[in-house]
Amino acid sequence: MENQSFGTLNKRVQYWYLPFILGIIFILLGIWIFMTPVASYLTLAVLFAYTFLIAGLIEVIYAISNRKHLQSWGWSLVSGIIGLLFGLLLLSRPEFSLITLGLLVGFGVLFYSFMALGRSMALRKYKIEDWGFSMVISIIGLILGFLMVWNPLLGGFTIVLYTAFSFITLGIFNIYISFMLKRLYKHTQDEELT
Repeated sequence: MENQSFGTLNKRVQYWYLPFILGIIFILLGIWIFMTPVASYLTLAVLFAYTFLIAGLIEVIYAISNRKHLQSWGWSLVSGIIGLLFGLLLLSRPEFSLITLGLLVGFGVLFYSFMALGRSMALRKYKIEDWGFSMVISIIGLILGFLMVWNPLLGGFTIVLYTAFSFITLGIFNIYISFMLKRLYKHTQDEELT
């Protein structure tokens, strides 16, 4: 039986490297936030807007390019569209996002962590090795997201730290998923050659 991930895998997963690029973006953003906490709070609204726009765009491209190969490509498409809309909201109302930064970021982190949790469960369902690691990373993201939504007024510094760690966590998850997708891609390439 052919290995499958994220639904029915007809031939191969294309553009497996897009989650890797997204992961690098998240990790670099998290490191920058850690290194500049005061300036970060003032500029997070604009950075988050662009990050969600880019992440949403990458997710939409990934979903559309794999729509014939992945049964659950619609979830990635929805995730990308919501990311794009969230980014546009933040860009259009920066004063609003500064006031409610913790809440907005918390919901964003929760959304992407729930998506990551679903993908982890798909990895488990299709007996992909190391699915537990992605599950742990997803749960860490959920915990941090819930903390931010539960009390968004923890203070600028705390929000900055949670935000930085959440982005790094999401980045690690996306890089991990890209390597799993690459492994699936190579596996299906090998099967096509035989």
